[in-house]
Amino acid sequence: MDVVATIQPIKLLVAEITDGVVEPKLLLPANTSPHDFQLKPSQRRTIQQADVIFWIGPDMEMALNKPLAQLDDHTLLVTLAEGALDSEKLHQEHDEHEAHEEHEAHQDHDEHKENDAHDEEHDHDEHEAHKEHAEHEENDHDDHAQEAASHEHGHDHEHGEDLHLWLDPHEGERIAKLVAETLSQADPNNRPKYQQNLAEFLTDLEDLDKQLKQRLKPLSGKGYFVFHDAYNRFEAHYGLSHLGAITISPERSPGAKHAAEIRERLIKNEAVCVFSEPQFPSPLVSNLIEGTDVGSGVLDPMGGQIAQGPKGYLRFLEQMAADFEACLSQSNN
Repeated sequence: MDVVATIQPIKLLVAEITDGVVEPKLLLPANTSPHDFQLKPSQRRTIQQADVIFWIGPDMEMALNKPLAQLDDHTLLVTLAEGALDSEKLHQEHDEHEAHEEHEAHQDHDEHKENDAHDEEHDHDEHEAHKEHAEHEENDHDDHAQEAASHEHGHDHEHGEDLHLWLDPHEGERIAKLVAETLSQADPNNRPKYQQNLAEFLTDLEDLDKQLKQRLKPLSGKGYFVFHDAYNRFEAHYGLSHLGAITISPERSPGAKHAAEIRERLIKNEAVCVFSEPQFPSPLVSNLIEGTDVGSGVLDPMGGQIAQGPKGYLRFLEQMAADFEACLSQSNN
């Protein structure tokens, strides 16, 4: 069976369930941000050949909306963000027909296929136009770019929902159950192995979660800034809270006024640390903390450096906690 996960954190979760059965394929490179990318022909073929695809959903991976709407009937598409809205109902789906109904809902866009005959060229043109527009706004000398970024980034936090689901261990548990049930239906011969892997994963996740809560509890009062607003679920689960985000949309630089406000708060020692992200290398963090007692750290919401193999999702959560801990444990007093 050909199983595909669109982004690295989801692959880590899916691999926990498929261990010993099949190695899931990763659609986007591990260090790629899901916010802005363009599919290559080889990636389109990976989608078309898949039996099961797991993705967060159309509001996170916008570039996948068209190609996933054109899937053949043999491919089962599992939208994890939709599962978050009514996970109990999804877990009560016990036959392939109901599972495929979710896939068929995504085929409603088929009537538009005639207009998509030149999808790749059109997508490329749109991408280039977007780049030119972004470059123009980055040259503005006020906060208009930051406001535009806030609007554009709405796909990621539509109606206040943070779609970085995988950063919440409770969501990790829910997703793992959904993956196990989906694959058990699609591949019933291996159902015992999927269920065994799920049981072992849930036990390990519960144990790790308890450890991380104890480790992070002393850091609950520490102030810090994040690069972009992606960590709400992890922070809420472990009692952390950032003071603000440098940028709302990670593909854009913040407005001058916004950066000056953060700089002023850092000078006043309101924060212990400012975090950057490996997907968006920038001298901005160094410039903001220059001449202050504030430290810097790196948070990777995509888990790009997590090695493939058993317990990858657990290592991802542990690394996230360790990165918070390393920077917030220091004092700027």
